[in-house]
Amino acid sequence: MELSELQELAEDYEAALLEEYSRKRTLAYAEAELKDVEMLALRTATDAGEIDGKNAEARKLQAAGVIYDSRLCTTAFVSVGNCQDEADKASAERARLDAEIGLTKAWLYSQATIG
Repeated sequence: MELSELQELAEDYEAALLEEYSRKRTLAYAEAELKDVEMLALRTATDAGEIDGKNAEARKLQAAGVIYDSRLCTTAFVSVGNCQDEADKASAERARLDAEIGLTKAWLYSQATIG
């Protein structure tokens, strides 16, 4: 194995790690956006009198219905799912490179001669 191949592997790992971090940040932003959209939908529904249950259970059911019917909440929920998929792919690629590095190290050790 050439030094240039090892350097390329290290660069690939760095790129995969940065991509994983970026995807996880994007997922966190999407999750925060979903919470904001849900809170806005609930606040709007409460102000409009759509959530007015006499007990906590009734209010929970009404709130769930508002979120379920909200196109913005659905869009934000789908966005979170897509971001999760991308974050999972980035993590899988980084894990693949971890395994490749481990195999490369094992192979290099097996080729080393002491003496």
